Amino acid sequence: MSVNCDIPAARKVAGFMGQSAHKACNKCSTVFSRISTGANSTKPDFSDFDDEHWILRNNTQQRQEAYAWLNATHITQQRTLQTNTGSKWSELHRLEYFDVVRLTTVDPIHNLFLGMPKRMVEVWVDHGLLTTSDFKAMADESASIIIPPQYSKIPKGM
Repeated sequence: MSVNCDIPAARKVAGFMGQSAHKACNKCSTVFSRISTGANSTKPDFSDFDDEHWILRNNTQQRQEAYAWLNATHITQQRTLQTNTGSKWSELHRLEYFDVVRLTTVDPIHNLFLGMPKRMVEVWVDHGLLTTSDFKAMADESASIIIPPQYSKIPKGM
């Protein structure tokens, strides 16, 4: 058994904080630097790929942090624990054999086939490597594809 879903769902199901949290990774306890996104708003900067110095999470520590969150007597204690540890309670912690750190993954459809290509296109557009005329040419090309009758049609505007 494992948890295989997109990042927001995986974090909720397994008891990790979301990707904008202070400790946003479910595999390490690294506190990434922050990037300003406007008035009083920031997001983590995940560009630090010096993974040799990352502090890896382990199941024992994750369980201890989750139980501390569960046993907190006030919501402010829970929020403090969430910020400091990046962890909160999940019913999966009741399964002693289940390693939430090792067995929580991001499924390939969301990560590799949707998320990464979207990000790559954003970077290419930001750097002027893809233009509006390129998108028009791609749309024209996709409109000219003839799909055999046994397959579904390509959605318009794709």
